Amino acid sequence: MSGFSKVTSYLYFCDSKAIKNFETLYKFGISTIITCNLPNFVKNFTDIQFYEINFSGREKNKLESLMLTRELIEKVKKQNSELFNKKKKEEEKRTNELKKENETSQEKEKENEKEKKKEEKEEENEARNGIVKQKKDENENETSQEKQKENEKENEKKKEKDEKQEENETKNGIAKQKKDEKQKENETKEEKENKDKNENEKEQKKEKDQKVRQNKKNRKEKEKKNPNKKEKIQKVLIVCEDGQDLSPTVVISYLMQTMKETLRKIYHHILKLRPNIHLSTNNFHLLLELDYFINDEYSYTLDEYLHRNYIMTHSYY
Repeated sequence: MSGFSKVTSYLYFCDSKAIKNFETLYKFGISTIITCNLPNFVKNFTDIQFYEINFSGREKNKLESLMLTRELIEKVKKQNSELFNKKKKEEEKRTNELKKENETSQEKEKENEKEKKKEEKEEENEARNGIVKQKKDENENETSQEKQKENEKENEKKKEKDEKQEENETKNGIAKQKKDEKQKENETKEEKENKDKNENEKEQKKEKDQKVRQNKKNRKEKEKKNPNKKEKIQKVLIVCEDGQDLSPTVVISYLMQTMKETLRKIYHHILKLRPNIHLSTNNFHLLLELDYFINDEYSYTLDEYLHRNYIMTHSYY
């Protein structure tokens, strides 16, 4: 795009010949076109807004048209700032979610490390206490042998008692069987309830995971179906026939009003971007009036401008 001159991230200006290929407009994301005394040549493209500005008539009408262009460009600038803020908020949300996930994972790792350390300490303590236990066991074995002899005597006495008790237990055995059956039934019921609870929890987790996956798939499908609906930075293109007089005057006036800089600084800045501009005396006089209105002084004179143009046009001699 040799005929396009970029002023800011959202503002371009060019001549009418540079817009023969409409694909370039979509590549650069141009959403609004402002023409200076040119008809609408984008009627078939609904995505692009078109505005026509008339520079014919008195200076008051021209100043009003310049103020109107400022309002149109500022609308696009506000939309871009809102879009930029939305993207920032989305990025902040994503970063916060990632931070939370990392924090939870770190906490889990710390807990696992603590549990491992506890297990290692327990094993060490068990190993240390093992030697002490062996000595205790030896002493206990000696005492147990003595006790066994005593217990054998006692057991003989108990056998006699047990025989008598067995007779009584046979009578009471039927009642115990009934109690055992009831206990088994209760245990089976509790096991079934626990299994049902675990199965319900697993099913709920599966449903949640499926919903999350479906939402992701739906978003991707929407983006595939409607790729043009993605939010992009909107851009303004200002067009005139030659790209040397009317479109640069509109750009210079906009920058003077928004940046509140002098005509001299902005004019030389635009010359660096597009050296072949050549403003008419009427349009430059209009910019001088706007310069005085903004800065309460003239940073340029008409004679100086005419002298400079004379030198530039006759520099080839």
